[in-house]
Amino acid sequence: MRSVTQCEIARKINLDVSTVSKILNGLKGPVFRKETIRLVHETAREMGYRFRRPTKRALIDMILKLVFDHPDRETSPLCREALSLVTLAEPPKVSLK
Repeated sequence: MRSVTQCEIARKINLDVSTVSKILNGLKGPVFRKETIRLVHETAREMGYRFRRPTKRALIDMILKLVFDHPDRETSPLCREALSLVTLAEPPKVSLK
């Protein structure tokens, strides 16, 4: 079975491919209407779109962003433990506030 592309989903519901991509990948950007988000997810499900699992590096980056952006990262036991377990070969691709 051939996998459905984001381009095909966008074409079916008459949206820009970048809009569909941002919604399906949960990227930050413009704020989309709830109806648009629901339509994209519903159409993707109906068409059999397969969501890709994030890579290990992407998961690590997401976790580090949550830890570094946590307001109580210095005092939170969970954040301190997470930071103590992390050994990075390269700096995280996250913004430090």
